[in-house]
Amino acid sequence: MHAFDLKEVQLMVRQFCDELPGLLAKHTVTAELVPRLSGLRNEIDSPFTVAVVGQMRVGKSSLINAILQKDLAITGVTETTATINWIHHGTNSDIACIHWRDRPPETINRSSLQQWTGDSKLAAETRYIQLFDDAPFLKIATIVDTPGLRSVIDAHTFATEQFLGLGAAIPEQTDLPADHCSKNSQQLGSQADAIVYVLMPVARESDDDFIESFKNNTRLPGSSSYNSIAVIHKWETLNSDNVFAERDRKATQIKKALGDSVASVVAVSAPIARAADTLGDDNLAAILKLARDTELTVLYKLLRHDKAFQRPADLCSLTVAERQDLLSLGIPWPSLKTIVSSAVEIPILNVDEFRERIRQMGCIDNLKTELEQRFFSRSRSIKILSLASKAWEPCQLAQVRLRNVVSILRSNISRSGALLELVRSRVKRGDIDLREVELHMLASRDLFDMQLVAVNQTLSRLGEITGQLKSIHSDFAGDLRCLEYVDKIVLITPLDDLKPKLESLFGRSGVTLIDRLTEFTESNDLINELEEMIDELNGIKRASNGEALFLCKHAIHRLEQIADVFESRNVPLRIVAEP
Repeated sequence: MHAFDLKEVQLMVRQFCDELPGLLAKHTVTAELVPRLSGLRNEIDSPFTVAVVGQMRVGKSSLINAILQKDLAITGVTETTATINWIHHGTNSDIACIHWRDRPPETINRSSLQQWTGDSKLAAETRYIQLFDDAPFLKIATIVDTPGLRSVIDAHTFATEQFLGLGAAIPEQTDLPADHCSKNSQQLGSQADAIVYVLMPVARESDDDFIESFKNNTRLPGSSSYNSIAVIHKWETLNSDNVFAERDRKATQIKKALGDSVASVVAVSAPIARAADTLGDDNLAAILKLARDTELTVLYKLLRHDKAFQRPADLCSLTVAERQDLLSLGIPWPSLKTIVSSAVEIPILNVDEFRERIRQMGCIDNLKTELEQRFFSRSRSIKILSLASKAWEPCQLAQVRLRNVVSILRSNISRSGALLELVRSRVKRGDIDLREVELHMLASRDLFDMQLVAVNQTLSRLGEITGQLKSIHSDFAGDLRCLEYVDKIVLITPLDDLKPKLESLFGRSGVTLIDRLTEFTESNDLINELEEMIDELNGIKRASNGEALFLCKHAIHRLEQIADVFESRNVPLRIVAEP
């Protein structure tokens, strides 16, 4: 079968995990391999991991709360997060599991976690904390909230570096420099599928200073860009008459300046996005009334700063008390100002439409989409490779052992056959006492034959399973290799015109069959479109070598697989055109 989707591979590996223990348990030499499959069963449905990293007080925990649409991560005006906090999907959000450095884990009430903030002694004694919630996003990915890099509390920096595999173990004393990092550190993100760097768009003398600060103080040494994304957080704090245009300009400029340091840059405001979740209909109605019914010159004077917002004003549709109520909602002033301004600049019909507009301004959904399309899709391919290789490893070992058993059985059958002929000749010459020996040897030979048949049947099935797993591994390894090469394609390359289709084909936007065909919807005849691309790639292949040659061959292989699937399953073409 041709597997394109993680769910298909998960189903296949799950079926193999159910079948293999019975196969391997049939034979003494392979029975001990059965436990190796138990851990694999647990890995099949494990979620992805997203690590949120940044300097202190950039709003990492606020960003996490906006993603989850819940106030789960602890926030504050001072440096708050002091431990590595794993946030998993679960039903009991009232508890936290403390994993100590020098004693067994302990479950506590989550309300007690305020004792683990800042420079708390408890935080220094903790390896990491596990939190649980039923937020839908956590079904897809586990989030890791990390202490601030460049923290004034050095242990916080060490904790984050250690989690990411970048530093030595956290020392007993915390008086070492905050920029300490082991030169022999492990690869970045050894425990994370995606790393989100949270940056503040702080006003500086130049953006060059901003970029240099990121590279020196925030980006982790030796990090790879393929699983890294930079979030320009709280963009509404930018000092500009048109904060939306400045937001887009800043994100574009920073992405260009960062180059290969990160895969993408997204401008996000957690306070604005969270306001869409927490503001009541009456609050939204009050803001709309303020924006619609207040004289514009009066409104703009009120929006100069939070103190001006509380002053008495003629021609203002809200009283001072009503405006103070809006300020008391806990929304930072720059965020509230932006929300009010948006109600003036863009016609909004009702409260529901306004709430959706605020959510869109927060850009949290843009971040989630970026994580899904750019990182989780590739991580699915990596996970498929891992599942396939871990599943076939015990299969291969079992095949080696069973082939040895086959060799021994065939040798035993050959020797028993020779001895049986010798015994039979003696019985024919009248040695009746050997008749019982002859019968025993016949039974032994039949037993050897039965064992040989059973071992060969197991070998045959293991061969089928291993072949399927190797094929999946080869296909997805090829996809990842080609995606890396597609990133390097430049305008002068003959493949450049095919770049969008190649990215789609290799799983850039997702690894399901439909995801791989997102760029193949121009024609009503999909099979014909696939064949035309195969012909074009065959032409390019003849003049290619190295990575370009491999890419052409693999793309043709994948296109032929897709054509086979649509022809064999008789899948209607409209499913592709209208996913």
